[in-house]
Amino acid sequence: MRAGAAGWRLYRDLARPDCFTELWAVDSWTDYLRHGVRLEEVDRAALALVAEMHRGGQGPEASRHLNIEP
Repeated sequence: MRAGAAGWRLYRDLARPDCFTELWAVDSWTDYLRHGVRLEEVDRAALALVAEMHRGGQGPEASRHLNIEP
């Protein structure tokens, strides 16, 4: 949230307990684009560690961007 997210949730797939879905929201596409700039070094290190845990370093299965019209 300190990087500008308006909300954050983590969901576990009950059918696949080792599968999680992360959902975070920002107020605008511009805020999303700024997100990478706002990350601190400790955040980047944590993201790198998480990426290593994804199927041997292959990264998340899928990443999607959803837009909700006001």
